[in-house]
Amino acid sequence: MFTSMYNGPFWDEMEFRPTLGNHDYRGDPDAQIAFSERDPRWRMPARNYRFVQAAGGRRVAFFALDTVALDQPFAGYPDGLAWLDAALASTEADLRIVFGHYPLWSSLGRYGDNERLVERLAPLLRGHGVELYLAGHEHHLELQRPRDGLVQVISGAGATNRDVDPGPHTRFASSRMGFFWFEIGTDT
Repeated sequence: MFTSMYNGPFWDEMEFRPTLGNHDYRGDPDAQIAFSERDPRWRMPARNYRFVQAAGGRRVAFFALDTVALDQPFAGYPDGLAWLDAALASTEADLRIVFGHYPLWSSLGRYGDNERLVERLAPLLRGHGVELYLAGHEHHLELQRPRDGLVQVISGAGATNRDVDPGPHTRFASSRMGFFWFEIGTDT
């Protein structure tokens, strides 16, 4: 099982909150959801879902979005945009964080900006005051400067890496393998 390789004092308490990626669509994407029934640390109740956690004295709402279905429509799979709009509108959380597989923008990685998501998703995120968007797909690490209040982090270098060149919006970029760790404070 995926989670069996993450064990020990630190990992035993960790939950995994995945979102579907492009490789999941090569098989049965619903198998990722079904895995939640087999492993209590794997928390993926649906293709699009939300959860709220307390952090830094605030209520933080996290929204998982199936950006693969949003970017590349598949027969029978809703794109999730209407769901996200309603979910963001109804939350009373102090902070909103959205995560999906595909980034909106990418510096000079392999794929570059995703114009479809920039056109369809970015205005929705900004309109609902989302401050942070987390993505993968690009096999590098990148922290971007805010664009109209929206910060994007790309963390796609967990299994392999590719070259990346910083772009005009890059605050940090690395082609090393790794992941991001962030903490939420009372005002940061």
